[in-house]
Amino acid sequence: VVLPAHGLGIVSRIEAMEIEGNSVEMITVSFDGERMQVSLPLCTAGDKGLRSVANKQDLVAVYKRLSTKIRPRRTMWSRRAVEYDMKINSGDLVSVAEVVRELHRTPEQEEASYSERVLYSSAINRLAREMSVIEQCTEDEARERICTHMEKIGTPPNPALPAAVAA
Repeated sequence: VVLPAHGLGIVSRIEAMEIEGNSVEMITVSFDGERMQVSLPLCTAGDKGLRSVANKQDLVAVYKRLSTKIRPRRTMWSRRAVEYDMKINSGDLVSVAEVVRELHRTPEQEEASYSERVLYSSAINRLAREMSVIEQCTEDEARERICTHMEKIGTPPNPALPAAVAA
């Protein structure tokens, strides 16, 4: 399953618990990458964004988003960073792919800032983790497929970068 704030996890148990005199079914999700567990009431799991892993049809939309042209954006980096973080934690795989596309740098481009690298790393790891389950490969192979796809289609440099950086 996928929990938006944490990414891909495994349902480790579903059990009835007594809370304030009421019996509540709780679902516990384990996240290997973060070495943690999250328990939440089964009846509100959907409200928290808990969803099943995407399928191959969803992957088509991801690759399509990775292939689309980047729109020039003139907003301040701090606002874009908050927006990127929200997309990464939205639980929507296509939104995560959008962040990867917008923060991807070619070797010819100047190195990204620390905050850009952190957001890019978070986005590509989240995307690769779920893609590895869908495509039945390792996370490293999924990450490589993403980068190869972007290089193959010739993802243009991000127009939000200064001209000297994008050249």
